[in-house]
Amino acid sequence: MIAVANATAGLSLCLLAARAAGGGNRADGLCVLPSWTHEATAIAVVRAGLTPWFHDVDEASWRLDPDRVAQDIRAEPRVVHVMVTAPFGAQVPFAPWAELSERTGIGVTIDAASCFDGLRGGPVDAVVSLHATKILGIGEGGVVVARDAARASLIRRLARFGLSEDRVIDHVGMNAKLSEYAAAVGLAALDEWPARRAGFAWRRERYAARLDGRNGIRVWRPEGLSSSLMVRLPAPTAVETAEALRRLGIETRCWWQAGCHRQPALEGFPRRPLPVTEALAESVLGLPYHDDLDASAIDRVAAALLALTAD
Repeated sequence: MIAVANATAGLSLCLLAARAAGGGNRADGLCVLPSWTHEATAIAVVRAGLTPWFHDVDEASWRLDPDRVAQDIRAEPRVVHVMVTAPFGAQVPFAPWAELSERTGIGVTIDAASCFDGLRGGPVDAVVSLHATKILGIGEGGVVVARDAARASLIRRLARFGLSEDRVIDHVGMNAKLSEYAAAVGLAALDEWPARRAGFAWRRERYAARLDGRNGIRVWRPEGLSSSLMVRLPAPTAVETAEALRRLGIETRCWWQAGCHRQPALEGFPRRPLPVTEALAESVLGLPYHDDLDASAIDRVAAALLALTAD
């Protein structure tokens, strides 16, 4: 594992490392990634010198489907990398992506920003965020879980500009080291982790007991805990519901907005048809979910949401 200044830099480092290791160095190289992800994922791709190619996600898992991606890249020789997002704490199975990488020679990185709770190392690189909004937040920081020792060594070197121990640069990197202060905050946060995790777990289960399956609402409950409590709504739209809840004094978040492809700075990049992404953007909403949230507050939010979604 390599501690880095932030997860966005960690993702870029993985792309740079794949390039340095022979995973593609063409100026017109494409990186497949979902549009249903945080904008930072796409920004990391751009900052690493690749062009985002936005793909749709699976309706049930909210993730890229490896079989569908394999079909697309067979017809597009410019693809040099795939960035797979683990949505809101949901783990990404490593094996299918490792098999795709082995078969095609195309690198794969997992944006596991919200997966501190459950991520284990695997045969592809993955990056966890330690941003203040994450379930283990240290203010700003991240961890790269490299696929093997050789890749870890290369990423660690690239995180300090690309300098070797004898100060030789074979591949240009960046300044992406985690500060000593952030590391100290992280060590203190780890001491509190068991109690904090238990608190997030019971809050999620209380929301689920009051909302999941009622009025067509689905509570997102992946195998790992995240710092976001996401629900999928049948109607009205997430934006309309957020506004109605705001008028009741309840703040919510449409965390991934309308998808990366709708951001003005990113809308010019190539994309496949994105019907599932569009549907998720219309229907997914993040509810209040934090350390100070007690049972009565959760019940109030749930009651308000049920009233708004009642037939």
